[in-house]
Amino acid sequence: FRCERSTVEAALKSHGRALEYAHPDLRDNPEIVQLACEHDGMALAFASERLRADKGIVLTAVSRAGAALELTSKALRDNKQVVLTAVQNDGQAMLCASERLRCNKKFITKAVTRNRECFEYIDPSLKHDTEIVRAAFGKVGKLPGIRPKSPPILSPRDLLHLRLAPEAKLDRVFGGGGGPRPPLRINKSFSVPPGGFPRRRPRKSPRTSPTASAAVLTSLPGASS
Repeated sequence: FRCERSTVEAALKSHGRALEYAHPDLRDNPEIVQLACEHDGMALAFASERLRADKGIVLTAVSRAGAALELTSKALRDNKQVVLTAVQNDGQAMLCASERLRCNKKFITKAVTRNRECFEYIDPSLKHDTEIVRAAFGKVGKLPGIRPKSPPILSPRDLLHLRLAPEAKLDRVFGGGGGPRPPLRINKSFSVPPGGFPRRRPRKSPRTSPTASAAVLTSLPGASS
């Protein structure tokens, strides 16, 4: 049945990768391979080498599965129409494009416009190009994976040695009101004497002798009676 065209065609309508089990003569048949790629672009892997370099068949394959670009000939991986079709289906297909296209600014601008996911796979030298970034993410676009730097977090030990000029202004937002943070004021540090601070002795109440107490009592009014 591998040589029977009708049987192979019926199988390909359900499973495009069934082309793997077809006779080599049928895998070199443009109509059979075209049918297989219409149902599964990755069926291109089982086509003959001659048909993997056929632009029409390759366009059908990469429009169904962008990853099929890896299976094509070197010449088609350098073809703008083929690569754009593959990238539109799968941004990661940009990795299979030729080096010339991956470094072509005009081509990359058009590619990221069709599918911004391919931005991650373009040449690193173009990832900071303003025109390409805007084409991919718009005027307010930001580079993926890049976050603004947060202000450093100071430890209590660092705060003790921090000195700010009177006119210094902090750029951080204070509280939830949006106003500027007030200047930070820190007392001058002091040093502890060797051995620590001396202990303070508790005060004792003055003692009085019994004779003095008796003299005080006799001097009070009415004490003689």
